[in-house]
Amino acid sequence: MSTRRDSYRFVAALLLLQLWPGATSAQTPRWEAYVTDGVNAYKQGRYPEAEQWLREAVKEAEAVKSQDLRLARSLNDLGVIYYAQGKHAEAVPLYERALAIQENILGREHPLVALTLNNLAALYHAQGKYYKAEPLYERSLAIREKALGPGHPDVVTSLSGLAAVYHRRGKDAEAAEAEERVKAVGDKDSRVVPVK
Repeated sequence: MSTRRDSYRFVAALLLLQLWPGATSAQTPRWEAYVTDGVNAYKQGRYPEAEQWLREAVKEAEAVKSQDLRLARSLNDLGVIYYAQGKHAEAVPLYERALAIQENILGREHPLVALTLNNLAALYHAQGKYYKAEPLYERSLAIREKALGPGHPDVVTSLSGLAAVYHRRGKDAEAAEAEERVKAVGDKDSRVVPVK
């Protein structure tokens, strides 16, 4: 994560830690406390502690129901923590399991599905597995454009990652087109970090 673009993708992936509080129903106080403590520890850079709290959140969510958005959130948040620590191999199955739960409950076209797809794509991107990252970024982008509109910052997050992967795969024309779209939105929205 040495470049500004990589940092932006990572920060965007972490939005999951903030976006999901209201996305789960009938939250248990203990599960909610574990997630809150894990997120707070993460924000303070205390990754081992965050990992511990989020593992507890996974256990609590699994005890309540095996196919639940609480479990999907806990898995995805724990995946983010593993990603932050460079534990990529441990993060992949968590993202995949969270994605399967989300698709089962929310459908394949929900923005939270797009967020998890983007997290998994960013992970594969960081591993240099561009052939795996590309279709995930493309799918995340398509969902976000449809659900949020073409100028939304979340669309730009997927588009930025996709442009970088296109470059790595030698697809320079596609990369240039994606970068132009990022720039066009960035000119309108100060929250967008340009692709470099």
